Amino acid sequence: RSFSKSTNVKLKIIPKKEFIGEQYPSFITPQKGILRIPKDEARKLNFKTDAANDFFSSNRGKLSFDSKDLELLGHKLKNGVLQLSVKCVAKTLGKKDDIKVDIDGDNGIHFPMLIPLEVIEDEESERFKKPALLPVGREGWKGRGWDENGGDIAEVMKDIDGLTVYYNSESKALEQIKNRIRTDDAPAAEKKYMSDCYIQALHMYFEFKDDPDYKNYVRRSMKALGKSMPVMISKLFRS
Repeated sequence: RSFSKSTNVKLKIIPKKEFIGEQYPSFITPQKGILRIPKDEARKLNFKTDAANDFFSSNRGKLSFDSKDLELLGHKLKNGVLQLSVKCVAKTLGKKDDIKVDIDGDNGIHFPMLIPLEVIEDEESERFKKPALLPVGREGWKGRGWDENGGDIAEVMKDIDGLTVYYNSESKALEQIKNRIRTDDAPAAEKKYMSDCYIQALHMYFEFKDDPDYKNYVRRSMKALGKSMPVMISKLFRS
């Protein structure tokens, strides 16, 4: 005798916690140790804080900005991030005087900050310097903070030597691709996978690089692409 049992599972949707913030901040810290900016370009300078969104608009707080090499275009405070929009007005390259940012509250709090500044060559040149493409096997997943299930496929890192694209050489997507196609086509399919990881990861990097959370945006976008890659690539090799 066989029995069937069905169970109705109700999924509870947990709403995103609303950011409240403090009437007066207990900390304001720069998210970058140094601002590197090309001549005549505009950039965002971000600070983490627990200040409420209306800290400045309610006149409880006052911001002072001092730099002979930068023009302050504006600032906004939203959900724990204070963002200053600045434009470089320096005429020469190299290290400059520190940016001075002072934030005062009408209750007497004072946050003085100095941010090192360097004026560099046009970052658009990054697009024409070919970034390296390096594989990451299973043993390297943990070090990169990738999921143990192999869902990550690529990420882009920037250092003093330029950009590097790290692709997952043992990802779930690549495993599925190899299982879907003929053995003779496996090397070509893997090259296609590597190429897509490289091009799409760089595209996402340049799309989001000015956002303080760009690494997570790139990672999530590439993980989503990895779910559709096996179908898209295997179609190219069907006889």
